[in-house]
Amino acid sequence: MVSLARAFAALLLLGPWQRAGAAEFVVGDVAFGWDSGVNYAAWARGRAFAVGDVLVFEYVSSQHNVYEVSESTYHSCDTGGGGSGVRVRYTSGYDRVVLADARSYWFICDFPGHCLGGMKLAVNVSGA
Repeated sequence: MVSLARAFAALLLLGPWQRAGAAEFVVGDVAFGWDSGVNYAAWARGRAFAVGDVLVFEYVSSQHNVYEVSESTYHSCDTGGGGSGVRVRYTSGYDRVVLADARSYWFICDFPGHCLGGMKLAVNVSGA
């Protein structure tokens, strides 16, 4: 029979700890989705995001979009016509964004007035 200490040592050798599975988050939850009038800062505050998790943005594509942007563009809400502060554009109405790295992510809606009206999301992603 394997001792408890040997079993624990074997687990440590298997590599870094990872969560059993990635979580999937519908941004704004199913009731609201990605839309005007939602407090996304409060929504994100109640969740812990880790590498491998997925953000799902559900919205009417003729009324909204999702831009992953730099921190400065997130704060200014000025994409400069899709300029250098834009990392990725999503426009399908059902966008799945994998949080692949441990870092901060910033998202806005680039329709006129939406970001300035609060349609933006910042999430911090941990390594595990």
